[in-house]
Amino acid sequence: MFNRPVQGSNTPTYTLTVTRFMQVVMDSLPQAAAQSFLVAQLDSDDRSWAMVASIVGCIVSIAYLVATTELDADKSLGFRTNFPMVHGYIPSLSAVQEALVLLGILLFVGGILGAKLIALATLAGASAWVAVAWCSAEASALFVLRFFAEGRIWKFHFQGASGLMPTLLMHACIYLGMLAAPFPFLRFPGYCGPLPYSASIIYNLAINPAMVYSGFYLGGNRVVLDTQHVWMSLAIGSGVAVLGMVLMGCAMNATHRHTFYKPHSFRTLCDTLWEERTLTFMPDGTVAAGLDPSRANVLTYTSDYWVSIDKLRAWLANWDVWEADQPAWFTHKGIGFQNRIVQYAPVEALPRTVLLKILAKAKDSEGNALCVAPDATTDLLVAKVQAYRKDTSARKRAGRFAKAVLAIRLYIVAILISYVDLAGDVLVTLTLLQSETTKQSGFVTMGLTGFAQVVQAIISLAMGQGGVAAFTALVGAKPLLDTYNVLSDRPLTRGTKHDHELAFTATRAEEIALQSLPQGFYQCLVLLQMAQEGETTSWVQWASVGGAALSVAFIVADTDRGTDTSATFRMDYPLVYGYTPDDNRRAWWVSLGTFGFIGGTVVSKWVAIATLATASGSSAAVWLATECVVLLVLRQVVESSWRFHLHGLEAAVPSALVHLMFYIVSVAAPFPILRFPGYLGPSLYCASVCYQTIASPLMLLVAFSMEG
Repeated sequence: MFNRPVQGSNTPTYTLTVTRFMQVVMDSLPQAAAQSFLVAQLDSDDRSWAMVASIVGCIVSIAYLVATTELDADKSLGFRTNFPMVHGYIPSLSAVQEALVLLGILLFVGGILGAKLIALATLAGASAWVAVAWCSAEASALFVLRFFAEGRIWKFHFQGASGLMPTLLMHACIYLGMLAAPFPFLRFPGYCGPLPYSASIIYNLAINPAMVYSGFYLGGNRVVLDTQHVWMSLAIGSGVAVLGMVLMGCAMNATHRHTFYKPHSFRTLCDTLWEERTLTFMPDGTVAAGLDPSRANVLTYTSDYWVSIDKLRAWLANWDVWEADQPAWFTHKGIGFQNRIVQYAPVEALPRTVLLKILAKAKDSEGNALCVAPDATTDLLVAKVQAYRKDTSARKRAGRFAKAVLAIRLYIVAILISYVDLAGDVLVTLTLLQSETTKQSGFVTMGLTGFAQVVQAIISLAMGQGGVAAFTALVGAKPLLDTYNVLSDRPLTRGTKHDHELAFTATRAEEIALQSLPQGFYQCLVLLQMAQEGETTSWVQWASVGGAALSVAFIVADTDRGTDTSATFRMDYPLVYGYTPDDNRRAWWVSLGTFGFIGGTVVSKWVAIATLATASGSSAAVWLATECVVLLVLRQVVESSWRFHLHGLEAAVPSALVHLMFYIVSVAAPFPILRFPGYLGPSLYCASVCYQTIASPLMLLVAFSMEG
């Protein structure tokens, strides 16, 4: 449509085709299946013609989308240039034949989809588990069939999607497409392939009656419409599909009929392209002539499908010539030819120039450059590159494993903060609201939770994190968002890596200061008041208090270790961060000490404040307000300003809110990060910890003396 489309490694037509395919299998088909299942369960009196018409309309729209997608793909200049042995079955010279092929696709896909929806609705109406098991077995069988059809290669043929999980995800999409909306595009080798495609079509038409029979046998006739209507609808759908297939077969170009059934693996296709293709449609929309750009394009696929080492070695022997001439395909960013060869080509096929380049940039596990003599033999260079690749691969696997472990740990903590703690507060609220005497306490608990979410949203906006961050704060998902931003290469909100790490730490502190600590203290107060009045307490309340204490201690210890060991923080502030040892055993001891320190502080302070508040609420309020004001004055003395130092939070109201958070945290959960200058600072942090340790027994002494 545009003269200058966004550049990438795939052509715009291919991207459009895949997008439409994904839209059908991930959106349209599940909706059509769910709608058919629900309508089938209704009694005949409750079922209207509009419902049935809606399903028929959905079938027609999906079939039309498949037909138009096929027209765009098969007549695309890029596909017909790059893969003439596969694409080109739709006639270009006859408008009548083209229309007949499109009508055939429409009838074929519509019939397949209609028949499959009837079969699935009948079987799922009898037993959803049987339907799931049936489809799972079919998907597994198709995977095995594709594996053998592709020459015992299971990986998907695109480089970025050749891993285990992407391959399985792509196979699931291919299976869903073949199940109910078999795009003719799926016959392309590497997707379903010609033979599995035709076999799957025949199988699905033949298995539908068996699915319907099984559904009736298992009792599906109790929930679906009249059995005669089911069989008649199934026969009509299957007949329409066969009619569409015949119409397609008769009207398409005879030269391409075999592409729908003749065995042809993707590796065989790559071999054919390697030897025969002399025109290549490049990702930037240009057409390149000659074998060299065609072969460079072939090597953009997963290396498992590349040509033999001998063929590759003979061709790469021209590397020095290409470096001198700098042809467009050699330096094309969309192809990335040089990087692909360096990373994925078999070492035995690499020319001497490439081997030396790899070793010139290579470093060992300690970061030292590998020393190689320029006149070293080729066999020695090959051996060194093999060893380097093996070492690099091992390090990458270890890095991925470590990152996965870190991600699991961080997401567990994020879920714990986001919803486990929140769910505990909701359960306590519901428990308190059930009794007239504690109903007011339930409303206070609810208010504390809502206040915490609103303040977090305001702070997110003030720190410039944007509307997405503010919204997730309101729904309690801010820890999950920050965890994703820290781990992902493409965060969902704007900012640098340092900004996301800072937001990650700040969110945890906010959750503790605004939600966990106030809620824990208030629940302790409610428990003491209920005990004084002789009321029965609930295990939910005790579990909430105990879980909150453990949660606060764990989160503080985990957050502080992650912050102190952060490469970003250690690089930017080496005078403050770095107290956690690099040795894992010693680091765990430090974390355990932090956990015990925070856990003990939380419990002792909750007990002390709740006891004093039970004896005299006004005395407790005056005590805490005095501490907060004194801390503000001390921060003014130490920092020469009470305003917060981060841009966006330096105004009076945000600075006051931040100081309130600092005070709440310093009272019961003194994060070691608070020793950072600008927060409390080292001396004030130490003095605050010592004071709070002494203040707790003093609070108890005052409370007991007031009670006599």
